[in-house]
Formats: sequence, C-alpha cells, structure tokens
Amino acid sequence: MRRVRLDDWNLMPGPIHEPPRSSVELYESEEYPPRLVAEAILAFPGMRLVRPAEPTWYEWRAAWRDGDDQFEIDMSLYDVDPPLWGGTGVVGYCSVEAFVRFCRHVRERLPGVWLHNSACEVHSPESFAAQVVSADDCG
Repeated sequence: MRRVRLDDWNLMPGPIHEPPRSSVELYESEEYPPRLVAEAILAFPGMRLVRPAEPTWYEWRAAWRDGDDQFEIDMSLYDVDPPLWGGTGVVGYCSVEAFVRFCRHVRERLPGVWLHNSACEVHSPESFAAQVVSADDCG
C-alpha cells in the first residue's frame, strides 16, 4: 500500500466535466456554498469537525484518521457575497487508496471538485493516484 504526503495537494472547484490540465487554464468552475462543501466532507466515514466556522469559514477545520493514515482539511473562500468555496487545503500523510476514497466521496456529492497541486496541475482522483504511483516509481 503506497502512502503519500498530502501537503502539496488541495481540493478546488472546477467544471463538472473534465477540467484543463492546468489551473492556469481554468476559466469556469462550479460555485459551491462553503456549507455544502463542509457537509460533503463531514459525511465521509470517520471525518470529524475540529473547528467550526466561527466567526467565519476561514476558521473551519476537519480531520480524518484511520490507524497511521491521517489528514486535516481547511477552507478557503472566494471573496464574494455570499461567500463561495474557493478550495480546501490538505495536510497529512496517508495511503493513496484512502485519499482517493475520500476524493471520490466528495466528488459523488459535488462533481465539480478536483485535486490541485503546487505545480498548478488539476487531477481527478484516478489521475492523482496514477501520478503519485508514477512519481514513487521514478524516485
């Protein structure tokens, strides 16, 4: 079972259908209220609320742990009225399979959610897994 450090990854809004390979080329995305995103994340089995969205969604945190697998999630917003979800930072270390399960779970509820990394690459859960496995095989 391959494990991955998630600190370089986040979830981001994008189109429902295949996004561009780079977030630099992303010109349309679904608009999700932060409450809806939080509900989808917290519905993942084992996910727990660490900090509520008080006084704002910027304070919101959730965490998941299963044995040695663990990650924490935060919330960023687009500065519009009413606020819209702008992405979710991820920090932690877990199996590729566990994180893919989590991402698929969120995408079942919010199909315009994609993975994004610091190289501005946009991924599905499946292409994320393929890239991580490929990077491990090269390193």
